[in-house]
Amino acid sequence: MRMMDRMLFAVMLAALPAAAQPAAAATTLRAVSLASVNLRAGPSTVYPVVTVIPAGVAISLHGCHAGYSWCDVAFGVHRGWVSASYVQVVHAGVPVVLTPALAPSLGIVVVAYDRTYWERHYVRYPWYAPWPYRPPYGRPPYPPHHPPGHPPLPPGTSIERTQRCADGACTTERVVTGPAGRQASRERTCSRPDRSCSLTRTGPRGNSHSRIIER
Repeated sequence: MRMMDRMLFAVMLAALPAAAQPAAAATTLRAVSLASVNLRAGPSTVYPVVTVIPAGVAISLHGCHAGYSWCDVAFGVHRGWVSASYVQVVHAGVPVVLTPALAPSLGIVVVAYDRTYWERHYVRYPWYAPWPYRPPYGRPPYPPHHPPGHPPLPPGTSIERTQRCADGACTTERVVTGPAGRQASRERTCSRPDRSCSLTRTGPRGNSHSRIIER
């Protein structure tokens, strides 16, 4: 890494707010995002995207999941999980990528991902669902999970979810493609300033229905 890059890295770490100080039971380190990366709501790519962390910005590292492959970080007002391979820390005065072998020597603690974490940070997001409806991602293999009253999807069915946020509003879209290629979609847009959500469902034959949900 060039000398100028190292100096910029150090300046960004020093600029982190004082609020990002160690908690009583965990060590909080200052780090930098190595590349543009999705901040996830859990330690896996199957969890929803909270926001996108741009490359080279300062983040606070609160700990890592068992195995140090995913880490719990804070970016601005957001909290979530990123792959450790996107986290850069200072070791022996040199910026390095965080690895499972390096993490213990830096005092990075192993933190749990559980219902308390989910409920504390994500209740206000449009893709939030109560914890019993979340698959038990903590232990592989991951069995299929279906809320009460929702039968399993037929073989050959695929689900694609996307989410985008701008100007205080987030839109989540789910598209279900059946074995015959027909698609049904659900689009939900929630606005924090208005404290309301709009929900639009479109069936495989193009019929749609919309409604407003006041919060």
